[in-house]
Amino acid sequence: QLRWIEEVPPSHWEEIVKEAEGCCFFHTPAWAHIVEKTYGYRTATRLFEIDGTQVLLPMMEEPLHGIRVYHSMPFGYWGNISREDLTADRVYAIVESVIQGRTFQFTLNCPPFFD
Repeated sequence: QLRWIEEVPPSHWEEIVKEAEGCCFFHTPAWAHIVEKTYGYRTATRLFEIDGTQVLLPMMEEPLHGIRVYHSMPFGYWGNISREDLTADRVYAIVESVIQGRTFQFTLNCPPFFD
């Protein structure tokens, strides 16, 4: 079972980042706010719940030539954030739910050696 919300409260976002392994400032809503105000991106972060596990997928939206381009995080490493380890099947289900049959570009920037 998969459900998600688009408007992630910053306090909940911060809580997940603090509890997840390997996170840094570039994973926070503060960094998203900086990118939004400086470069004109729109925060498009989503919080997923899949089989009882919460997964934060920080994203920024950039309008480009009439389409929406999504970045996991411009100018930094991002990826998905969870308090628990994620299986490849769960990550695939999340990405598939973001796409929903639409055509758009989605770039997922992960740190070196990210598994």
